[in-house]
Amino acid sequence: MKKIVTIQDISCFGKCSLTVALPIVSAMGVETAIIPTAVLSTHTMFQNFTVKDLSDQIEPISEHWKQEKLRFDALYTGYLGSFEQIDMMKRFFEDFGQGTLKFVDPAMGDNGKLYPAFDEKFAKYMSTLCAKADIIDPNITEACFMLGEEYIAEGYSRDYIESILKRLAALGPRYAVLTGMSFEKMADRMTPQAEMNIKSRLALEAVAKAEGMEVTDADVEAELEKRAKQFYMDPAEYKRLLGDDGVKELRTDILVEKAANFIVDEAKETKEKKEGKEEEGKNAESGSSDGE
Repeated sequence: MKKIVTIQDISCFGKCSLTVALPIVSAMGVETAIIPTAVLSTHTMFQNFTVKDLSDQIEPISEHWKQEKLRFDALYTGYLGSFEQIDMMKRFFEDFGQGTLKFVDPAMGDNGKLYPAFDEKFAKYMSTLCAKADIIDPNITEACFMLGEEYIAEGYSRDYIESILKRLAALGPRYAVLTGMSFEKMADRMTPQAEMNIKSRLALEAVAKAEGMEVTDADVEAELEKRAKQFYMDPAEYKRLLGDDGVKELRTDILVEKAANFIVDEAKETKEKKEGKEEEGKNAESGSSDGE
């Protein structure tokens, strides 16, 4: 019989976490061991829930298992409540992950919002655990927060989804699965705003071409360093994970941003000139009135 260990919280009420994972995985004929990361009275979408952190039990359990020479066919992490627990899971992967499938569900948000007690810094740090996994399965909300990507609830394009998947894959996992969306339903969900987003990007690319804008190697290196820092990664390693296609897409992103900044600057300059002329006109009228 296959053996799996799942490491996540126990929500005493609510259809999630170990309360659901344990019976379902066991029913599939897989022996399921658990390490609870916390005990919550309900899941975190309820108000005034109670929580007991179990971080102080994770490593003692791990050490006992090492003494017993326990091995597992898969490691499966879910809700982790702190930076400390993320680091603990990295060590757990090192201790028990050789030749073992590592599955990370970065459970931390939904519907465009992070769960209570989490922030953007935590989401970015979660990506460092995803980098060590074989499979990750964030929903769109979790993916966007990890990547610093704009969240689009409805009307997203196929390019938008594929871009997110490519960037998730660039984090380092062997496979990235994005949940909570469907290409089959996408055509029906396309909205005028989504179409406008696509047209706006194409227009910005046209502006960049017309103005002869270019992206230098220095621009690319600066953006790589910026994004790598967000994911607590070395820039060279991040570039390697992106691959040639990813770097090419990065160049396009930089070019579009340059075009957008150019338009904003032009608009500001035009506004300032207009306001300057209006002020000159007012001063001229004032001088004429004084002369009379």
